[in-house]
Amino acid sequence: MPIESINSNSWLQTPTLFQLQSHRIQPLSSADSAAGTPGRHVARLHPQQRHSTNPLLIPGIALKLSTHQITSHSLRFSNFITFIKSSTIQVYLSGINFLAKLSSGSPCTALTHAHINMLLKGLLKAEPCPMPKRLPLTSDLLAHCIETLSKGYLSPSTDKVLESMFLLAFFGFLRCSEFTASTLLYDQSRHASLSDVFVLSSDTLIYFLKRSKTQPVYLFRLNSLLSPYEPILDYTNSRLACQASPRDPLFISETSRVATRSWFHHHFRQILLRSSIPPELYSGHSFRIRASSTSPDNITKILGRWSSTA
Repeated sequence: MPIESINSNSWLQTPTLFQLQSHRIQPLSSADSAAGTPGRHVARLHPQQRHSTNPLLIPGIALKLSTHQITSHSLRFSNFITFIKSSTIQVYLSGINFLAKLSSGSPCTALTHAHINMLLKGLLKAEPCPMPKRLPLTSDLLAHCIETLSKGYLSPSTDKVLESMFLLAFFGFLRCSEFTASTLLYDQSRHASLSDVFVLSSDTLIYFLKRSKTQPVYLFRLNSLLSPYEPILDYTNSRLACQASPRDPLFISETSRVATRSWFHHHFRQILLRSSIPPELYSGHSFRIRASSTSPDNITKILGRWSSTA
């Protein structure tokens, strides 16, 4: 089983070729290594193997399956280190081991070799630090964002749009796709419109989702500075008072076009920055993930925003 390893001193510049047979590793001969430079993701077949193998190409790994003997498989790791994580490589190796079991009835013992484990550990150490996970947007952080808007962000109309979007997404546990559009092409059958907000009573609003596996979103009047009822109702009434049609987009940008996901993300990051909150730790999905981290499961299900028991 030929395997291309990486020299410990210059692992990014000089690949070193090895021949792995069972539990013995030795460098490939100069004739074998000069037979052809392997591609970035695909290893070449040796002439004697071309008629007896079926290449199975996986990103970063080329596995050549022999029709006669699974132990003669050729596995070549090319210079894919900067493209594939070590955890992904382990998944690929598990798939190779599964194919070996199907072919021979026993696992591929070469994949448990110490050099393979050392290679995977080295790749794991060489990987860059992972990006920080998205944090949930808490009520305190939302209050800071609303305060920033109240002090004046862009224009009174745009500030009112963003305030309503924040409150709707926060109290409705919404995904960005449930109140914004992916492009400027508005489609009332798929995107949120003014007619989707319905006054149920003097203290309850209903937001009907175009596509949802759960119930509509209920928004209540709260005895709190963060109450979604009044701002959202005031926003929709002001839009309708300006001769907007109930079929028009629920949220619009400064150009009176439908508010897109990228538009929302941009202004959300800017408001976080003005509120002295690190924007790199949050995203549009932070409104929804706070439901799973701060709200009891039964409350979230009662509100109709979570149907899974996982």
